[in-house]
Amino acid sequence: MTPSAHQAQSKDQATQSKLEVGKDYVIVHHEQAGQWEVRLIDSQAEDGLGNVIGYAAYDVLDEDFLLTHTVVAQQYQGRGIAGELMHAALEDIKADGKKVVPLCSYASSYIERHPEYQTLVSEQ
Repeated sequence: MTPSAHQAQSKDQATQSKLEVGKDYVIVHHEQAGQWEVRLIDSQAEDGLGNVIGYAAYDVLDEDFLLTHTVVAQQYQGRGIAGELMHAALEDIKADGKKVVPLCSYASSYIERHPEYQTLVSEQ
């Protein structure tokens, strides 16, 4: 490996460092937008929140949350953010006594990998 290739690899690894929920970003339920959002923490912003770097979008049908899309910005992928996002969304749904219809492939696979959430899946 050439020195410049090694430096580029080291730089890529540094930018791929793990972000921590509560320290680097927060997950908020933005009901008006119909999504849970991953927002960077920005101490300079009036509300302390920066850019949205991911979201789990939903529609509501009767009492069910239809999870339609899960997206994390490309530069933040591979850091466990989508999993934290889905965990937060499902915990909120569970706390509200609601059910979920996982239309999004990520939501569906997450629920398959986490059997504790399979009871939340609607019979619809």
